[in-house]
Amino acid sequence: MKRTAVLGLLALASLAAQAAESALEPRIGAAAAFGRFEGEENPAGTLGNKFIDDDAVGFKIYGQYPLNDWFAIEGAYHYTNNFKDKQKSSSLPPGQLKLSFDGWSAQGLVYIPTTIEDFQAYLKAGYYDFSDELVLNGSNISNSSERGLVAGAGMLLKIAENLGVRLDFDWFDADVGDLSSVNIGLEYFFGQKAAPVAAVPVAAAVAAPPPPPPPPPPPPPEPEDSDHDGVADSADLCPDTARGDRVDAQGCSCDITRQVGFAFNSAELTDEGKATLDKVAENLARLKFIEGTVTGYTDSVGDEAYNQRLSERRAQAVAAYLESLGIAAGRLSAVGMGEADPVADNSTEAGRAENRRVVLRRTNCGASAN
Repeated sequence: MKRTAVLGLLALASLAAQAAESALEPRIGAAAAFGRFEGEENPAGTLGNKFIDDDAVGFKIYGQYPLNDWFAIEGAYHYTNNFKDKQKSSSLPPGQLKLSFDGWSAQGLVYIPTTIEDFQAYLKAGYYDFSDELVLNGSNISNSSERGLVAGAGMLLKIAENLGVRLDFDWFDADVGDLSSVNIGLEYFFGQKAAPVAAVPVAAAVAAPPPPPPPPPPPPPEPEDSDHDGVADSADLCPDTARGDRVDAQGCSCDITRQVGFAFNSAELTDEGKATLDKVAENLARLKFIEGTVTGYTDSVGDEAYNQRLSERRAQAVAAYLESLGIAAGRLSAVGMGEADPVADNSTEAGRAENRRVVLRRTNCGASAN
């Protein structure tokens, strides 16, 4: 029956092995372990553990290392303290029995996809190797070993950049009885912070004798089309159009785009993105005839339906920000494309960062070309 429960837990863990946008860090932790033991008949007859039914508080220390964005391995040391009960066997003297366990475990953890910020949930299973000691009235009467499967589940809430509170449950497939533990403690994360950008020293200017004044240049000819877009400067509302762009009758580009990036699993605008949109809003306020689309994208990590919704939220965040700066809502339409049309390789972190974006494109432009 116990092994059937463990196999069921492992099957559930395999179904959860699909991660949304997330990242795991190496970590260490310590927890108080609230243990429970219910003794069973021991075929070997070496322990009086069948007479013990008790709770005890011990501890657990562990270290965890991630192998990818959803799977990690964990090694732990467990100590259960003493499970106590009155000695009821006719073959032993009367008194108090105390049973304690200590040893190590190794488990694999499968993290379950979640969209809750700073929250993680997981299933786990592995192997344990414990030593147990049975004491009667202060004297050791038996020592033995317990080995077998261990399984459980847990969750963690980050409370600081490198610190979290973890609550989990361990169940041990033990021959001597039913052994389990509820653990609550703290975890410390080993994450690398971005190194501050060092200021580039500015070389001191070397004083030099002033050059002789040049002769006055001839007056420049009046430019007729300084950006060579085919629209005379006198009628050109966008005098710095990029070479090669199609333009409208006012000399404004038909092909111009602007792009803002987003953080991992986020639809919040960054400071850099807001600065870009501030400049876009200045131009849109001046050029009131321009209309366009706001298209959101994500990388390919995670559930496709969730990423579609995330791309729509990103596009709506950009459109709402521009509207807050005075741009009429009817001039821009927001749409999400999910994981479609990647511009970089989603197998690398740098490529995924490029694909988490919103692109603004002009849509109401004529077909004329320069």
